[in-house]
This record gives sequence, structure tokens and C-alpha cells, in this order.
Amino acid sequence: MSNQDLKKMTPPEGKALIYIVRSKKTGFLIKFHVYFNENYIGATKSKNFLYAIVDPGHYMVLSKAFENKHEIEIDVEAGKTYFILQKVRVGAIAARVKMYLTDEIEGRTRLNKCKFSKILPEE
Repeated sequence: MSNQDLKKMTPPEGKALIYIVRSKKTGFLIKFHVYFNENYIGATKSKNFLYAIVDPGHYMVLSKAFENKHEIEIDVEAGKTYFILQKVRVGAIAARVKMYLTDEIEGRTRLNKCKFSKILPEE
């Protein structure tokens, strides 16, 4: 599927779709590895996104690099699409990531600035 096709997906029947979006260039060399309930999804760099098609339910989403990690909890419903944004700040010593759930308008706006992350192996 092309980047454009991936950005326009809808969840299959009985499933939810979650996008993890990192739309800024900040900390562009630093990879943040993403896990859903301790299952590795992939990694983001600047201007990348990931997605997961999941069963309805409760998820703990973890984003981590060597210097930092951040977790959020999300309850998802079948038939819905969710957008989690990664916000990266780079300090003198380390890069820090925060994630937050956003609405579809902001989520799609930021998603459209990104390419699908092909960084799949867990390091």
C-alpha cells in the first residue's frame, strides 16, 4: 500500500485503528520504539507514523528510547480510528517523548505531513 492509502484506512469490521504520529523534525535522529501492551509495533523517527489494527479493549501504549519512555492508556472501540501524537523535546543531555491522544482533525492534519515508518526491527 502507498503512504496515501495507509493514511486513508478505516478499521475492518470488529476492529479499531490506531495511528501513532510523529510529525515534527525535533530529535530527527532518535528512534522511539512503540509497544502496545508490551507487543512491539515499530519505531518512529521524525515525520513518520505507525499504525495498528487492534481488537476493542484497553491498551497501554509505550514509547521509548534509551533516554526516556512515556506510557499512556487508551480504551478503543470497534469501528473507530484513534490518533496518538508523539511530541519530542531535545535537551542538553537527552531526548524526551510525550504522547497524547488527539481528535481526528488534528490527527489527520499531522498524519498528512508524515511517511509510514519502515523502521521495523526492535533494537
